Amino acid sequence: ALNLTKKRSERECIRFVTKNILRPNIVITDFWRGYLSLNMHGYIHKKINHKIHFVDPNDPEIHTQNIERLWKDIKDKCVNTNNEAYILKLIKRYVFEKNNDLSTPFKKFEAYINLNLAI
Repeated sequence: ALNLTKKRSERECIRFVTKNILRPNIVITDFWRGYLSLNMHGYIHKKINHKIHFVDPNDPEIHTQNIERLWKDIKDKCVNTNNEAYILKLIKRYVFEKNNDLSTPFKKFEAYINLNLAI
């Protein structure tokens, strides 16, 4: 399960990452100093400096576009709320909708039926 954090410190960042991401996964971040010790905790840490580039010109796999877009979509739906449970519910719904073909009413119905059967 995803664990949200309220504090923005290096200590909390490392605690959050080690609790939610298996090692030795690649973690791609911006240059915020709280991320700088990720490689000392067993992660492959790649970073992009948004003041210079949004995508690394030497390696197009190094970017934060996907997560930036995800947070934009989530924030657009979370107007005037700090309710952690509600935000987590929206994130789960977003992931469900992205991972399922909901282009027709039947496909939407089928996806929700499969979700309930899997429980």
